[in-house]
Amino acid sequence: MLKEFYGVLKDNEAGPLVEFLFITGVSKFSQVSVFSELNTLTDMTMDENYATLLGYTQEDLDTCFEDWINYWSQKTDMRPQAIKQQLKERYNGFRFSISDTYVYNPISVLNALKNQSFGSYWFRTATPTFLIQLLLKSEISIPEIEQAQLMPIRFDSFEPDNINIIAIMFQTGYLTIKNVVTNQSGQNLFSLNFPNNEVKEAFLELLMIQFAQIKHHSSNYLLILQDLMQERFHAAINTMQTLFERIPQLENHDSQFFHQFFYMMINSACPSSRMIDKDDKMMVLIDEKEQQFAINFSCQYSINELLQQMKANPSLPGDIYKIAIHFDTDQRKIEEWDVAMPKPKPVILSEAQRHKIQKTKIFIASSNDLSHERKEIVLWASRKNKKLIEKNKYIDLILWEDLLQSFQGDRIQDYFNQEMIQCDIVIVLFYTQLGTFTREEFELTWRCLNQPNNPQHLFVFFKTTPPKQISKDYIKVLELREQIEQSQQIYLLFDSVDSLLLQLGQQIDLVMARQECSTQCPKPM
Repeated sequence: MLKEFYGVLKDNEAGPLVEFLFITGVSKFSQVSVFSELNTLTDMTMDENYATLLGYTQEDLDTCFEDWINYWSQKTDMRPQAIKQQLKERYNGFRFSISDTYVYNPISVLNALKNQSFGSYWFRTATPTFLIQLLLKSEISIPEIEQAQLMPIRFDSFEPDNINIIAIMFQTGYLTIKNVVTNQSGQNLFSLNFPNNEVKEAFLELLMIQFAQIKHHSSNYLLILQDLMQERFHAAINTMQTLFERIPQLENHDSQFFHQFFYMMINSACPSSRMIDKDDKMMVLIDEKEQQFAINFSCQYSINELLQQMKANPSLPGDIYKIAIHFDTDQRKIEEWDVAMPKPKPVILSEAQRHKIQKTKIFIASSNDLSHERKEIVLWASRKNKKLIEKNKYIDLILWEDLLQSFQGDRIQDYFNQEMIQCDIVIVLFYTQLGTFTREEFELTWRCLNQPNNPQHLFVFFKTTPPKQISKDYIKVLELREQIEQSQQIYLLFDSVDSLLLQLGQQIDLVMARQECSTQCPKPM
């Protein structure tokens, strides 16, 4: 068909009438037939002179659309610079030559400015079903897309009988040039990647659905990034698990399948992410400027091994959130996960605040089986302090891990106990074991409540999730619950981190409100 079309353009009748001919499309064919009917074309695809022909440059956006951006800003209270940054991340990034020149997608920019919304406008114009099917049938591992490289000869041809999926993804706009390296012989090697967030999000979401043959799809997984940014790790993990549960059970679902699926899920939900390592695992880094998250997902390694791998990886920044996830392929679920948190950023108090601040000291006591809950409480306190500091309030969280670990005159636990009884509140957590020192801290605090000094409040939490086995230690925990009941005291129950933090927050708010009232309310005459 193409041979006949090109032949008409060059025959004796039509040829003399055509002074200038411009042909555009998503792909080009180098061999229409053995004897090409149209062999005098000038290919502009990678010509630097036309690198900005099919898109808006940064200068175009700053000058031609300034009024539109300002109008958008006035309507939404979003700063013009923030709008420009979003436009750049979502729609810029297309590169059509060796020169370091990038252009915006005009369709997406115009629609975004008109609708005052950052949508997937260009991607909606056509569904790349053909590309998706080619990619799934190819031998390319999905994560290799963002590490794709091509020689220049691959840009110049498209063989229908020998399709290079990376080349056609470039020709159709789903990949673009990110870097060019010239070797000693003068040959260029092009590194490719997704041009922007619009393409990356939408393409990987569609690819993920087709790859896993998901029939009932929901975009709720896009909340993963929001949950991570707000340190709601439990919610993020639950969202991931929900998406895994939507995958139909097929025989070919091995560890490699789940590693690739995880890659597509995270990179679609978090377009700022990039792959770090994929050997028997899937390690990604999510870089959101203010916060960075490394996630190491594996069906083989334990969470401790995954955490150690991240700590030892030179490609990862040191002091960031490190999330380890172990996936069980037989049960098809996330079996274990953990978070290694960066050191909390110190709250800087002004001199005036130092004199006015109302500090509430809280000691956390628990056994080793609740280490994850302890970490979540630390995150909760950090988030809460960001708001409390505006009201001249502050939670000073005391953990034995943060106290001096040197030799003491007596037992080290005596030193911890002294620090504990100087706190306003003591929180004790129990699950499958009492722990010798945790029980000692609980009983000491209980005795101190009858004295005029600190601690003034004791909150006891029991985790109700059934343990894997009923041990003697667990029976002792149940006996302690009964002892508390017989003493006509109260304790709190939780079955998840969310439940724990909700109840804890409510109790701390009540205590701090009473503290504020005691310092501000006039005393009766």
